[in-house]
Amino acid sequence: MNDEIINEEIKKKPPAMNIYCDTVELMDRLNYNDLGVVMSAAIKYYLKDDVPENLTDIQDIVFTTVKNDLDRAAQTYAENCRKKQEAANKRWHNDQQPMR
Repeated sequence: MNDEIINEEIKKKPPAMNIYCDTVELMDRLNYNDLGVVMSAAIKYYLKDDVPENLTDIQDIVFTTVKNDLDRAAQTYAENCRKKQEAANKRWHNDQQPMR
């Protein structure tokens, strides 16, 4: 596997949207309409990297918090993928037999 393919694999997002508990507590303070707008915006951001432009101030504050959670989770996921790829390469490209 060449480096370009490995780098593309690392850029993938985690298989689940991760929203941290402190953000959920903030979201719980929204009315249902605002919560729906923020969640819809978060899903679009997660799936398509679309950043909404016409949010109210409170919606924008909460969306930005959710966006930061998603970005942080994606960064952690990519780092974990990179480390696992390096470990696999080290194990299987080494001339010695793996320890059991």
